[in-house]
Amino acid sequence: MFYLLKSAPQIDPFQLLRPYAWVIPVLILLFVAKEVFRSAKFKGWLGEKLVHLAALKKLDPDKYKILNDLYLPRPDGNGTTQLDHVVVSVFGVFVIETKNYANWIFGSETQRQWTQKVFKKSYKFQNPLHQNDLHINALALFLEADKSLFHNLVFFVGGSTFKTEMPVNVVNKGFRKCIESHQSPILTEEQASFVYETLLKYDQSLDRKKVAKEHVRSLKARK
Repeated sequence: MFYLLKSAPQIDPFQLLRPYAWVIPVLILLFVAKEVFRSAKFKGWLGEKLVHLAALKKLDPDKYKILNDLYLPRPDGNGTTQLDHVVVSVFGVFVIETKNYANWIFGSETQRQWTQKVFKKSYKFQNPLHQNDLHINALALFLEADKSLFHNLVFFVGGSTFKTEMPVNVVNKGFRKCIESHQSPILTEEQASFVYETLLKYDQSLDRKKVAKEHVRSLKARK
């Protein structure tokens, strides 16, 4: 019996595992994908895309002109600020901030920070109305226009539930109707066209990759 055991063929464990070699890179890929999907940057990007593909695409193109992911100089001259969406029409210029937050949201128009509650954990984030007011200031300065021509609109995607009473310009559904509810012209057709063409030409003149990198760099520096 000892002889039989001693003379038994040696089995290479790596040879046995070779047919399953693909499992390890797949597991690594799944782990990386999970971390990416959970990141705030990816969620923000996804939120913007959801707004663009769903609500904004349904607006009448003859009445509304859309610009996405627009970079403008900050009013204080300290880097740039990024606007998720700008919708130009004779009914005003809609400046849209998107938030891809799920679960419960608490906040008010005057609070400096709002709260997202996920089960027993709470997370603070900047009041998006205040954040978007910076975007409007940047637009008004860039276009040399009065702030009364702009509408501050915040849209939450991702299945969030408001647990406090929100201003009418903060919504988690009925986004398109919120824009279309403004039916009093405050710009002429010529003025609206000028605003859109000015922003479009400026956006097309930018080296977007370079501007995006500089934007992230200035964000980190301010923090």
